[in-house]
Amino acid sequence: MSHRSQSQAPSRRRDHQRAKLAHSNLASLLTQILLLAPSLVLSLIGLVSLSTRQYALWALVFSLGSAAIIVDGGASTLAQVYRAEGVVSSRELLRLFGLASLAPCGLTLVMLGLWGPIQNLAAGPPAMSELWFPLVLGLGTTVRSWQNVANGVAMASEARRTRLSVAALAVVVQVTMLGVFAPRISLLDLAIVYSIGATIGVIGLTPVLIRSLGRPPARGHDALLTRGALAMIGVVVTQGDRVVVGAVSSAGGLAAYDVAARLVSTTAVICLIVSYGLAAEGSRWALKGRVLPIRQVIHRAQRLVDVISVVMFASLPFAAAAITLYTKPELAKPAVVATCILGVGYAVNATTAPITNFLSGARILRPETLYLGGVFAITVICVPPLAIWLGMPGAAAGFSLAALVPSAWLRIMGQRYAGSPMAPHS
Repeated sequence: MSHRSQSQAPSRRRDHQRAKLAHSNLASLLTQILLLAPSLVLSLIGLVSLSTRQYALWALVFSLGSAAIIVDGGASTLAQVYRAEGVVSSRELLRLFGLASLAPCGLTLVMLGLWGPIQNLAAGPPAMSELWFPLVLGLGTTVRSWQNVANGVAMASEARRTRLSVAALAVVVQVTMLGVFAPRISLLDLAIVYSIGATIGVIGLTPVLIRSLGRPPARGHDALLTRGALAMIGVVVTQGDRVVVGAVSSAGGLAAYDVAARLVSTTAVICLIVSYGLAAEGSRWALKGRVLPIRQVIHRAQRLVDVISVVMFASLPFAAAAITLYTKPELAKPAVVATCILGVGYAVNATTAPITNFLSGARILRPETLYLGGVFAITVICVPPLAIWLGMPGAAAGFSLAALVPSAWLRIMGQRYAGSPMAPHS
């Protein structure tokens, strides 16, 4: 072989590896988009099909369900980390499913017991929906939390094609069901479609879960209580905000706020999707002695997320205007105002996704603990007076500020932790 051919061989291998990595990342991105899209689409269909009062009720209950999924004790992240470290025992997997079930099951019981007051908070009297709606949506939320755990295992086990196929199948079935229920779609119909999609996701990933089982290696400290507490505090800003807005605003104000919050949170989740695999990279980074090549992965992901954040968040006020003018024109102005206010804080918060995922996988939770402590403090201090004084826009300003300031701090401090060869574990 000539010298020139020998010199070209490493270059061809690098090009092949880059192409393989790009294809893998694209598959992961498409999968996460398919997992995320139904929640946004169902809310948009609800905005078109339901009355303003009914949509306000959907917005409150669905956001509480989303919050319950987040409060999983870190089960979805640990599923990814465990699989990156080796196989998973059946006991570990059952424990993760159990952790992910606690909040959704608890929320379902609370909703069934307090269904009347919940309806009054969101939409005002009289009662508009039977108990079947919170029951079906609660069950669907529980199954969706299981799907998050299964996706974590599948992500780290490189079963990307299976994840993509299962997510696509779920979307096809959900779209078909919406066509059957159309043109008169009710709250219960939306809950059924959501639950069916989550069930397909869990069943489709069951073979991947079975293949992941085995005798696990020794694990590091999981910090389950810390992870659970962090998730609980995090939902105050990301999902619990509808309770505050519902208390200080009309059904129309809550509906407009939900449109804005759903747009900005969806965009933030897209940034999270881009950096989703960094939890596994963080685990490998810690196990290998915090090596430089893996640390460089986070810098590339950070640059990509920053670009996505700037482009997408700048377009959201126009998206809010277009959606509300087409569906409910009376909500257009307050929805655009709320989107502009929330977009500032959420845009900065979205850019912390790479460092948060990376450090969480490495079991370095101190930066996130301090970050969420700041979020909680600013929320408690700023949101109540602003909400009482200015109503829905004031609440939006308080929540945006609570996301903005701690996120800016986390961007700076998180990079220091990832760059330190002696970063402390929590």
